[in-house]
Amino acid sequence: MKNGNDDMIDVLVKVKCPCCESDIEMNCSEWVVGSTSSEKSMGIDPQWIIESESMNCPVCNNEIILEGTVGIYPEDTIEYIDVNFRKV
Repeated sequence: MKNGNDDMIDVLVKVKCPCCESDIEMNCSEWVVGSTSSEKSMGIDPQWIIESESMNCPVCNNEIILEGTVGIYPEDTIEYIDVNFRKV
């Protein structure tokens, strides 16, 4: 499910394929399927929930899905990235 929100910041990552260990570059903000948030001293602390559609690794052609979370705090600043591919 692709996200159509143009207000999101780009979160570019290199993630290893679980099958062949090749690095694959992805933009996590294209795969936000939901979010949670809490209030902190410098504003809202959102965590994006990431899950891509099934795709094939460009090197080994195995089917994989990107999933995990990205923290954005303070506003427009990447606090953490915890995303990985899993085999389908």
